[in-house]
Amino acid sequence: MDSSSPEQPASARSAAHSTFAASVAGDPTKDGSPDEIYRHFAPLLRRIAIAKFNIAPAEAQVLVHDIFITYLSNPGSVRGELRPYFVGAICNASRNYWRKRLREQSLFSGIDESYGCAELGDDVFADLGDQLDAARILATLGERCREALLRCYRDRQETSDIAAALGTSCGNVYYILHACRKRARALYDDLTRVRV
Repeated sequence: MDSSSPEQPASARSAAHSTFAASVAGDPTKDGSPDEIYRHFAPLLRRIAIAKFNIAPAEAQVLVHDIFITYLSNPGSVRGELRPYFVGAICNASRNYWRKRLREQSLFSGIDESYGCAELGDDVFADLGDQLDAARILATLGERCREALLRCYRDRQETSDIAAALGTSCGNVYYILHACRKRARALYDDLTRVRV
């Protein structure tokens, strides 16, 4: 068939609909429409994310939507039945959700706002992925924030030494570190946000 023929888009739509219909054979979603598939599987996926993986309902809903967007962008990629595909997808998405949360916690844990920097352990940026993320974040921060954070976490300098290097008071160093950590967290969240 000629690629410029007007029937091509209609046949492509028909093939996609047949893929939907064929992929749900044996399910109550007989017509195979995307809406029916969503209505059938979304509650199950939310229950799995909430009950099995202890994910907050709002976050579980986001994961379910991401899974359906991925599926709807290429329904032909599913081989076999939809139920195992969706159950596997929500389990993987839930595990990735917790990996990301644990990674964030390890990246910013142990930071006590009331003390200096020397109390932090050696594993703040131990992982290579964390080091790359930290490098991207530091490159985005301003020079003063970058210098304060590097002196605190990389060089393990005392607050008085950082204050002397920045030409400010110890009390102001605490404020600078607090503000810079807050900006770094926001940049990290933006950097690691899943884009669809």
